Amino acid sequence: MLLRSNSVGHELGWKAGDSAEIQETQNDLRKRIIELYILIMKFQINAAYHLCRHSGSQRLRGVFKVDSWTVYLNDIDQSEKFCWELINKINSDRSKSRADREDFKNQNHELDLLPITAAAFNDYDIQQEKRQCLDNTRVELLKDIMDWSVGSQPEPICWLKGLAGTGKSTVAMTVAQRLTSEGRLAASFFFSRSRTQGYGRNFFTTVARQMANLSQNMRHLIADAIAQHHDFAQKEFAEQWKWLILEPLQKCHTFWTPIVIVIDALDECDHESHVEEILGLLSEYNDIRHLSLRIFITSSPDDSVITCIHTPIYNVDLHKAQDTEKDIRLFLGGELSRIRDKRKAGPDWPDEKDIDLLTQKAGKLFIYAATACRFIDVRSCKKQLELILKSDKKGLGELYQIYAKILETAASRGVLEDEQETARSDLTKVIATMVVLFTPLSVSGLREFLPDLETDIKVHLDSLASVLAVSDRGTIVQMYHLSFRDYVLDIRREGMSATSENMIAFLQALIRKR
Repeated sequence: MLLRSNSVGHELGWKAGDSAEIQETQNDLRKRIIELYILIMKFQINAAYHLCRHSGSQRLRGVFKVDSWTVYLNDIDQSEKFCWELINKINSDRSKSRADREDFKNQNHELDLLPITAAAFNDYDIQQEKRQCLDNTRVELLKDIMDWSVGSQPEPICWLKGLAGTGKSTVAMTVAQRLTSEGRLAASFFFSRSRTQGYGRNFFTTVARQMANLSQNMRHLIADAIAQHHDFAQKEFAEQWKWLILEPLQKCHTFWTPIVIVIDALDECDHESHVEEILGLLSEYNDIRHLSLRIFITSSPDDSVITCIHTPIYNVDLHKAQDTEKDIRLFLGGELSRIRDKRKAGPDWPDEKDIDLLTQKAGKLFIYAATACRFIDVRSCKKQLELILKSDKKGLGELYQIYAKILETAASRGVLEDEQETARSDLTKVIATMVVLFTPLSVSGLREFLPDLETDIKVHLDSLASVLAVSDRGTIVQMYHLSFRDYVLDIRREGMSATSENMIAFLQALIRKR
């Protein structure tokens, strides 16, 4: 018995892939084996003591009086049974774990067949492009949305509408993060016209791939649907929605509180027909309110987008949100403090009155505040702030005026005075190319697209850092906000500079060339 209980090296040894449950059982087994050894040692000590106290026939009779040793033998027998039960459990759990891993591998194979787009809130490129709300900003707005998400309102779809630059994506990022921390984010999809084409076509397959991570049951149901129906890349939206999302949700009973799909900038989907079909499918099933599923959508305040929804909508108007100006001031105060420390601008900079004036100029546009801070964040930050404060416009007009200042100073930044004319010509080509391309290029791709540039393209990208974002690895160059494209294409605006006029001329020639 002792030898058998000691031959458990296989069960006690750690193996790659052992679950936490198996490791816990191994710990229990170690304790039981130690207890078994102790019981056996007690038995041997008592037997030896008994033999020493008696002699001859008395010893023999004493040893073979089994009744007197019943307690010891029963304890040892029971302890051995516990050990073997744990050994069998470890082996059984390992067999099940191997089967589960094989099943998981098969499920991964099926899920990998789905065409997906890197559009989730935690994808690297989205994280580089978007940001979350600062602490203590949008407090009431976010509370309203999170209260809706747990079912305090009867509407299954929440529509957050707002003008360009008012911070819709920032709110969507924050909502997605909070839902993730609560384990209630079903999926997120951030549309962006400036990043890539073909977004809409992969909407349902991308959402389904994310939803497969909600639970093992959901993963199994979605993988089974892929195996059964095949080739979802070619299927209609209605089939993708029904088989990959709706039916698995109806069969899965593991969600006790509503899960939420976050859809940002739906109006930036590359095909209007996709928008109509997506919204129609998300709302056409009358039992959607009984699926523990809610849909959070952001878009511009275009009623034509939302008329496709056939179910009650919980409307949230970002333009009417309380404390927007206060939140923008908090944002500006925090960003300018960061710039002050980074640029060593001195403890008295910026003046509180300057922050107040900058807040007034922003109106309700967070994009204005963000662009202004990027413009100011250079060595001559004090001078940059003064340039912005001198203008007399507000809101979108003020934003356009910032864009004008960026273009006026960009050509001369980083180049010698006698090279500025050439640099200005090259700059217009870079900007015009960025405006006309709907699919972003890399830095090397831009060089190939513009082989005639006489100045280094990196110089121009650095000078346009207020409006163009370059990924860490230089794989993507894109506009921070589409309002810059609108500004460049608005050839009717007043006070157009020579740089802008040259850019428009090159842009028109580039469009004709394409």
